[in-house]
Amino acid sequence: MDYKQVYDDGTIKLSRSDHGWHLWARPAVTTLLVKDKKIIVFHEKKDSTGRWVLNCPGGMIESGENSEQAAIRECEEEIGVIPQKLEKFATVQTDFPDTFVDFYIGSELKPGHKANWVTEEIGKVEEISWDKLYQKALDSEFHDPRLIVAILQLSKQTKLLKAHGLAR
Repeated sequence: MDYKQVYDDGTIKLSRSDHGWHLWARPAVTTLLVKDKKIIVFHEKKDSTGRWVLNCPGGMIESGENSEQAAIRECEEEIGVIPQKLEKFATVQTDFPDTFVDFYIGSELKPGHKANWVTEEIGKVEEISWDKLYQKALDSEFHDPRLIVAILQLSKQTKLLKAHGLAR
């Protein structure tokens, strides 16, 4: 099937064929930060809709970065902390858009510096228990279905959860 490129800004690419569309997005990362046996979540304002959604630190992997570097950068930009330890627990791939997200547990947090734009996009930051996070995933309270899938995958990794004091 031959695709003709319609759009490419380095972040997303859109191509068209006689039979449909192909949308590619740059890969991304999301980190579940663990502090005092709880997970840090925040409310994020989405510009496209103006609504606030529950999320964890994350974003696209920049050119020249690897997945771990992007995870650390996003945590510092959005929450103002730098995880000293990262453990990848899932990679969730999607077909539309054609991309993947690497998911990490971040721990041993050190103070960092939030990005200047964060006050406009990041609202209330809270620390919640694993059980509450898991229930929010089951109740579809997270905007990104990939995050929900990753939380469900993490729920089966009891050794990792116990290592961070998240499970009994």
